[in-house]
Amino acid sequence: MPVSIGVAGYLRDHVFRGRAVYPAVEAMRVLAGSALARVPGMEVRFIENADFARFLEIPPEASSIEAYSEIETSGGAVSAKLITIKKSGTTSITRAMEHVSLTFPGEVPAMPPPPLDDTLGLEGICAAPDPVMIYDELVPFGPAYRNIERLHVSEQGAVALVNGGTDAAPDGPLGSPFPLDASFHAACVWGQRYAGIVGFPVHIDGRVIRKKTAPGETYASRITPVSAAGGLLVFNIMIYDMDGGLCEKTHGLHMKDVSGGAIQPPEWIRAAGPDPLARIRDRCRDLCVVELDSLTAPCTGILSDAERARFGSMRAKRARTFLGARMALKKLARRLPGAGPGIAPGELTTMHEDGRPRCPLPDGSEPYRCTASHDSRFAVAALSEGRIGIDVEALSGRVMNGRSLYMHEEELALVREHSIGEMEASARVWSVKEAVSKALGIHLAGAWEKTMVTEVGDKQSLFQIDGISQTAFHAVVDGHLFTLVIMP
Repeated sequence: MPVSIGVAGYLRDHVFRGRAVYPAVEAMRVLAGSALARVPGMEVRFIENADFARFLEIPPEASSIEAYSEIETSGGAVSAKLITIKKSGTTSITRAMEHVSLTFPGEVPAMPPPPLDDTLGLEGICAAPDPVMIYDELVPFGPAYRNIERLHVSEQGAVALVNGGTDAAPDGPLGSPFPLDASFHAACVWGQRYAGIVGFPVHIDGRVIRKKTAPGETYASRITPVSAAGGLLVFNIMIYDMDGGLCEKTHGLHMKDVSGGAIQPPEWIRAAGPDPLARIRDRCRDLCVVELDSLTAPCTGILSDAERARFGSMRAKRARTFLGARMALKKLARRLPGAGPGIAPGELTTMHEDGRPRCPLPDGSEPYRCTASHDSRFAVAALSEGRIGIDVEALSGRVMNGRSLYMHEEELALVREHSIGEMEASARVWSVKEAVSKALGIHLAGAWEKTMVTEVGDKQSLFQIDGISQTAFHAVVDGHLFTLVIMP
């Protein structure tokens, strides 16, 4: 079936190594239209086995691309291919070039949305590259394809705010192509940071559209890495509207370097070094850190009725940290033996009536003790069999204020002219006492009086309660101090 693909101006912003190439998301739209022309009423919101075999180059100055869609039906399914004919410049020999092939199986499968706490609220220490830097140096597309508004990446994946574009892309049964395309960009950034690969999409196992995305709207996209081995990156992608409704899911997105190694990630994006929290992570049953800036509007869907009531009474800054702590606790709860993956996050209440954190199983039992903390950047939660307390603090001079209130004379002498610096040492004393107050379930003022810090170190400190010496463990991430205590 001949198909003339109009070359709108915005398509020339989709450039690879100086050549404008037709986007994979647009090719899927073209084949959906051809399938509907062949089989009116065909369900095209479910796509399987999409192969993007070779680039379809957009000729300079061309107003259209003359191509063919090869459509075959089998039962209720439709197979489709996008083909161009290439003619030799010196002979009359022509050759068919297959660019894209995919299958529309027909009926859209049931697709219960995964729990929001599983997919949103990015876990781990994140990088947040500026969108300008992303599109200038990592995914160098033109203005029409610069649709990442905000991006956070960690080893766990990526969370991005993406938009439906402002260009007048033709409407069609698959919705705006831009949110999924921007999600590919986010996956590309993850690949550059954690795998050293500049990846382009070459295959999709499946794509299901529940609700069409629209131009001009903003969406939350979660990109989850499945594997990164042998030069092949595999991701799952879920795109949500701002109310937390799942718009579409792509699973088995395969990306690889199609430049033959000619394009390499810049050094600044590459991750380096071991896990800075390994020291404290290894000393508790489980630990979860959430970047507060990775929380998007749909994340409020994780809250139970009791949590939502408290959340609604808070000012914006406090509400943000409260939401981050709930996210961290629910991620931990979902990983507990016997938790089961299917429970909705709103059925888990991660606080007692007095506000203390809890990490329950679906039956309400609490097999482990838990603790939570937050500062301006992070929310953190941890589990242990024993009494546990954790604190996170942005290192600043504020700990130097009022030290006579929270330090004993011996502690003041201890931090004075300390080798790690008086402010750093004072911060560790403060943080130890914060963590102790949580482990013991007492007011902070009580922990100030009851706890005596006897030795301050960069990685660990010693403290006494009732004459019994115990250890606190520290880690510092980008100027934020984490302190963990576990007590019998």
